[in-house]
Amino acid sequence: MATLKEQLTAKRPPVPADVPGLEGAYLRRMNGDERVAFSEFCYQAHQKGDYKGQWALLVAFCLCDKDGIRQIADPAELKDGDGELLEKLYLKASDLNGLSPKPEGQEKKAPAATPGATTA
Repeated sequence: MATLKEQLTAKRPPVPADVPGLEGAYLRRMNGDERVAFSEFCYQAHQKGDYKGQWALLVAFCLCDKDGIRQIADPAELKDGDGELLEKLYLKASDLNGLSPKPEGQEKKAPAATPGATTA
């Protein structure tokens, strides 16, 4: 059985984005620092009432190649991109990172405990 440290630091494999028009796109889960940065951004956005850039930030943190290497270094690179594709990626990345609200009574599934394991 993996130790707690091994479970917490295990790299989760990226998953195909499955967004028509984006062949070869994958999404990965945010690491701890990225999640904190995204949470701080969302808090500040809520305080200001200005959410511009939220989708781009999450997508920049999560969009990767099949090896899990980030493909967007700066969220500003996405500002003139296709908004519909960005929204689809944002929604999928939200689900992957447990950020999407679940219908009442539906529990979140526990993340895989070992590298390479998947949940159904």
